[in-house]
Amino acid sequence: MIKCRVLGAEFYSDPLTNPLFAPCRSDRARWISALMHREEKETSTAEKGALQQVELTRAYLAKQSDEISLQQSDVVLILNQEEGWYLGERLRDGEKGWFPQGCAQEITNRNAVELNVQRLERLRIETDV
Repeated sequence: MIKCRVLGAEFYSDPLTNPLFAPCRSDRARWISALMHREEKETSTAEKGALQQVELTRAYLAKQSDEISLQQSDVVLILNQEEGWYLGERLRDGEKGWFPQGCAQEITNRNAVELNVQRLERLRIETDV
């Protein structure tokens, strides 16, 4: 049961009968990730190696607070995807946010993926990120 307050009036809403409305699935996913924000446990290197990775084919400048600005050739771990958008973690610094799928190309070579994860761990140790 969710307690809401709107313009001085209180009402209760059953979350099963009043789902979050958003114009599209990607907006809904972004709202859910923002509303469900909590401290995340550290993901192990093995888990990160199993995630999809993409390389940016062109730069992207964030337009919303939940988006991430990326440079061409940035490598990003994909945490979620919805209707043309990725939620990802930039390998070089661990920054997370949404960005359009059209800016990126999937890295399909397993050796490249593993090397990227190893570089990520080295960078995080050296820079204490």
